[in-house]
Amino acid sequence: MFLQREIQKLYETKSFVFLGCGRTVDDTTFQALFLEAVKHKSDLEHFMLVRREDVGEFKKLRDNMLDKGIKVISYGDEYADLPEYFERLANEICNRDVSTNGWGM
Repeated sequence: MFLQREIQKLYETKSFVFLGCGRTVDDTTFQALFLEAVKHKSDLEHFMLVRREDVGEFKKLRDNMLDKGIKVISYGDEYADLPEYFERLANEICNRDVSTNGWGM
């Protein structure tokens, strides 16, 4: 119970990125976390990175997770696409941070 409360606190104060979870999100621990998150809605964004693989399954997962405040994002068709996706994401975040804090000038 203590661990679940601590995870809940983090979930309410930090953005989470779920990667490689598969059907783990159907686990009762995750379901309890999501249920509490819906009750205590915050402006934080949470993300789940998945392979595009099956468009129908992707859309179903996306709709299901959106109800729980999690944006499902495809990083590509294959696992091999993940490192390139992370590199692009890191560059985008770094560029955004530089431009928003004035260091880029």
